Amino acid sequence: MFMNIYIYILFFSFLFFSYKYVYTCLNMHVLNIF
Repeated sequence: MFMNIYIYILFFSFLFFSYKYVYTCLNMHVLNIF
């Protein structure tokens, strides 16, 4: 049970950081275009 919770926390933190990274990259790309 606790291991499942730990895996879910890891997974969601990974999703959050990947989303943040992609969002930052997209913003940089848009800024470079304009």
